[in-house]
Amino acid sequence: MNNFPVNHLRNDRRGIGRFVAVSLVLLLAAFGFAEENAGLPASDTTAIRAQVFQSEALGREVSYSTFVPVGVPPEGGWPLVMLLHGAGRNHRTIADDAVCRAVVLRQKFVIVFADGKLGWYLDSPVDPKSRYQSMLRELIAHARRTLPISPKPERTGICGWSMGGYGAMRFAETFPGEIGAVATSIALLDFPNPQLPKAENYAVSPLFGTDESAWLKSNCMTDVAPLRGKPILFVTGKDAFDAQMNRNFHAKLEAAGIAHTFREVDGAHVFRTVQETLPVLLDFFGEKLASPASR
Repeated sequence: MNNFPVNHLRNDRRGIGRFVAVSLVLLLAAFGFAEENAGLPASDTTAIRAQVFQSEALGREVSYSTFVPVGVPPEGGWPLVMLLHGAGRNHRTIADDAVCRAVVLRQKFVIVFADGKLGWYLDSPVDPKSRYQSMLRELIAHARRTLPISPKPERTGICGWSMGGYGAMRFAETFPGEIGAVATSIALLDFPNPQLPKAENYAVSPLFGTDESAWLKSNCMTDVAPLRGKPILFVTGKDAFDAQMNRNFHAKLEAAGIAHTFREVDGAHVFRTVQETLPVLLDFFGEKLASPASR
């Protein structure tokens, strides 16, 4: 005769059933995660490391992320690419996106992902506390002290999308001796420009000031001469609001006789266009920053 009460047996069966159901859900979730990350290193979610450094320009700790290729660095160190995010994003945007992350993990150069908040990678002419261009210089110097990278400017690139593309091009123009190549995607390359129609423009941050006559100093179109002789690539979407800005910049470089590559692809000013153009930008640096012996 069974000494266990009937209700106790029913509770045991229910408990076993719940255990089996939960176990099945966890197993399926694990299988889905493994399938989604098939072909990627087991440590792929941490291969792009989040870090901080002390910025004197901003007077505080600043977050950034780094990707370092697996293996022994080439003689002289890996090339370095600085990657600047767009407005509303951060230094983890690329790392946390599965599509972009997979592209990054294939590269044979170091990538440093800066965090520019909404600072436009600009040393603001009206806010002395907002010195994000100076922060970038500090971050490059910090990377050269702490990572196995080449110290040579010709093996250093800078790129970005949207606001970050603006910041990348302005940095290359402002400090041409520190950058060997520059590339952008859906970048605001004719900005700030109050003459552009609203549909082809973007709201100007207070960091640029309110004097429209002074905005010209911060526009990438103003002084393109320092870009001469550098590999330059900029890509935009045919339906992106910034398309005319990029066409204007293309015309400016053409008129100045500065060699460059300009592409228009299907797409708008959205992150999907960043996902689709990131391989183009990184392939560009893989070719242009490689040491002569490895080309």
